[in-house]
Amino acid sequence: MTRTYRTFAIAAAILWPLQSQAHNFATGTAYPEMVEGAGASLNSPEILLTLIPIGLLASLWDDEGMLKIWPGLLIGMIVGIPLAPLVGGWIIAVSLAVGAICALMAVSGANYPKSLVVGIATALGALSSMVSFEGHTFGEFPLPIYIGILFGANLIVVIAAGIAKALLMKLPYFWTRIGLRVASSWVTAIGLMLLAFEMKKLVA
Repeated sequence: MTRTYRTFAIAAAILWPLQSQAHNFATGTAYPEMVEGAGASLNSPEILLTLIPIGLLASLWDDEGMLKIWPGLLIGMIVGIPLAPLVGGWIIAVSLAVGAICALMAVSGANYPKSLVVGIATALGALSSMVSFEGHTFGEFPLPIYIGILFGANLIVVIAAGIAKALLMKLPYFWTRIGLRVASSWVTAIGLMLLAFEMKKLVA
């Protein structure tokens, strides 16, 4: 695991126990606001099921997959912030659907072109930000909250990719890759279940 992965893992251990709710941000000093923003990403099932698949896909697709998708992921997350006021609650269903497609890509284990993997990473990054800020105007929150949400969202992808990469490095056997593909199928199933609930809300 690289130094970058270890740094994010340590940050996760510090931030993970803190409780937060998306779309209900308080205002205060910079550090608590940043932690609250990170917690909003880490404690959101919708964002977890949007971003975990791309982390798994990245490491199954390429040994340095996380580093290759990261620029696109970051660009997508940043672009998604000003787009959030333009969407409605339906964006959660879209985000979960694309996340499920990404998880299925990880399950298949195919050798996808870089443009496709980076493209879906960019799309998922944008969708995660739109889900986080849906219903809020651009600039409504202090800067530390935006930083915290982006940090937490990146943390989700890095942890998923880091765990997968560590397993593949420490246990370089064919069944390790199969096990990760099975895990991706579970993520797909959970995402589709949550998607079904969201669709029910939309048509009710």
